[in-house]
Amino acid sequence: TILDLKTTKKINADKYQDSFQWRAYLAAMGELYTAFEYHVFQLKYGKDQVKAIENGQDTQIAVIDYLPLKCYRYPDMMKDLQGVAAELVSYLKSIEWVPPVKREMAIF
Repeated sequence: TILDLKTTKKINADKYQDSFQWRAYLAAMGELYTAFEYHVFQLKYGKDQVKAIENGQDTQIAVIDYLPLKCYRYPDMMKDLQGVAAELVSYLKSIEWVPPVKREMAIF
């Protein structure tokens, strides 16, 4: 099982169940993994906590709900992923999208 931890202000189980992220991870890992498990934590915090985090300060954030959600590989999963990929390619061609120019970044 592949595990993915998520944090959110409002839990929406359908958002995770319907996503293609878990399908893509399972496809990328091959037949070795048959399940993908989300652990979604609903958080409660305010502007003061956001500001503290932005300033690199310690702060407390409350976990007010938790949703474990397990998704499984299924027979037509690859077909579904290929369909979504084809739709994306078609859309990108229709808007004549060009990838951004790769820029080198200095780390230090």
